[in-house]
Amino acid sequence: MILLQQMLAMLIFMLIGYILRKSGHLDQSGMNSLSFIIVNIGNPCMLISGAISRAEAPSGRMLLLTVILCFFVYGFTILCGLFVPRLLGTEPEDRGVYRVMLIFSNIGFMGFPLIRAMYGAEALLYASLFTIPFNFLIYTYGSSILQPKGSEKKKIRAGNMINIGTIACAVTLFLSFVKLPVPEFLVTSVDSLGALPTSLSMVVIGASMTEFPIRELFTDVRLLGFSFIKMLVIPIAGMLIIRLFVHDPVLVGVSMVMLATPVGSLVAMIAQQNGADYTLASKGIALTTLLSIVTMPLVSLVMGI
Repeated sequence: MILLQQMLAMLIFMLIGYILRKSGHLDQSGMNSLSFIIVNIGNPCMLISGAISRAEAPSGRMLLLTVILCFFVYGFTILCGLFVPRLLGTEPEDRGVYRVMLIFSNIGFMGFPLIRAMYGAEALLYASLFTIPFNFLIYTYGSSILQPKGSEKKKIRAGNMINIGTIACAVTLFLSFVKLPVPEFLVTSVDSLGALPTSLSMVVIGASMTEFPIRELFTDVRLLGFSFIKMLVIPIAGMLIIRLFVHDPVLVGVSMVMLATPVGSLVAMIAQQNGADYTLASKGIALTTLLSIVTMPLVSLVMGI
């Protein structure tokens, strides 16, 4: 019920963004500014707020289990990505885009705010660990499979993997174990800034859906089939395996969100940079985001979370 309420609230935020963009009150420059605030201020503060409000350091067992879950989630989705595009009968030149869309979900813009709302800021420490393989894989594996065949392979730069997300994760881990005294006004400030992405991220996503008619999203049979597999089949299958070995309700919930969130917004940017089908990636992001309003609560209900 909590997840359903959060998804309905996010739907309202998306509608606000869509209306603002359609009415001209939010232009591309404004969207870029909001995205900058979310990525560089809101999300880092959201992660750090969980560390400075945590009364006790996390146990080594919980962190080790989270790392194992990271390996499982990305290993499982990479494996699924090898055959799902062929199963859908996609064109060879589009298979890379479908594989990347299946693997990389919107864990930052949507996942973190949901986890904060469902389990509190302290749970974000475990969620933040997923940013490390995300950043490493999307700039290496993801980028390589999006590059056209025969093209000169771009060099992978370490600087791409060292960004505000991974730095915030490192700071969060440090502050979780080293309990530095933090003034109350600073705790309040960080916590308030960390609450920004919950609404602003969905406003930006809603505004981005004005780039093409929404009805087009529901006429692409392959994209609909892909969305069904990504948003329902894979999360449920993955969670059935995870529930066999993990019993902590917070880690189970974090894993569910990591698997069930829609296609990540960074996928479209990586596709554009590598000459892949940017429009297909954008439609995949938009469709899975819209469907997530229904699919995420459904996955939660099926798994009893």
